[in-house]
Amino acid sequence: MFLVMVRKQIRDSRWLLGILALAFFSLSWLTVYMAHGFERLITRGELGPGIQGRAGFLRGLGGSAQDYSTTGLEVCWWNHPFIVLTILGWAVARGSGAVGGEIERGTLDLTLSRPVPRWEFLASQIIATMFGLAVLALALMLGNLVGSQFNVVKNPPGFEVLLRPALLVFALGWAIFGYTLPFSVIDSVRWRPGIFSLGATLSGLIALSLVSQLDEFWSWLKYMTVFQWYAPMAAAVKNQDLLWNLSILGSIGLVGIVISFLSFQWRDLPSSS
Repeated sequence: MFLVMVRKQIRDSRWLLGILALAFFSLSWLTVYMAHGFERLITRGELGPGIQGRAGFLRGLGGSAQDYSTTGLEVCWWNHPFIVLTILGWAVARGSGAVGGEIERGTLDLTLSRPVPRWEFLASQIIATMFGLAVLALALMLGNLVGSQFNVVKNPPGFEVLLRPALLVFALGWAIFGYTLPFSVIDSVRWRPGIFSLGATLSGLIALSLVSQLDEFWSWLKYMTVFQWYAPMAAAVKNQDLLWNLSILGSIGLVGIVISFLSFQWRDLPSSS
């Protein structure tokens, strides 16, 4: 029954997940193509004002770890808002709909009327979410690896190098899902947990972008967002702080999951029967 529920969750979201994975694959391939073009311009010495402007944009994406190696030119795009916000959307959608959405649709009552323990139902939601995050991270890796076969770049990153930032992509989604799920577990609708999680996450992202413009008194703001520990460039180029960042993001998600299991086990569920 547990595997049936997991398959159902994956099947219900397969079109959305497939479209997002295809978009990630295509975007990652595109980054290889752009790295190829950028390296040709560097080799020719054609670094005009327009190219320098693009270089500044890349530095803004990659941060302090940005360099102009092939890996740096490709992985810096993993900080692009399209990728970050897509991971955020998937994690929030799965987390807010895990219990609150099921109650709102009236499907939770039907599921739990069968011999299905509550922990198995919640675990199936978690496994399906993890599967989706793994697919999205893998799509980024495959797009890069396949793109390197069709576009000549100087030093294309291998599987092991790309795995490091891909783990951070997965961990970022896991952390956001982890602090979204407890609010879905105690609610009976989907929109309230979703709005809370989106608001908290985007507020933290804005605070992180403002830290550099504030004095030292406000430097603590950067620790109020999970994006402080999302550093794919540092992981890919320098293999820096990877285990630390993974442990922080993983712990945030794990704490939320434990709280969710405890809350879901003891809460009174509304019945539509």
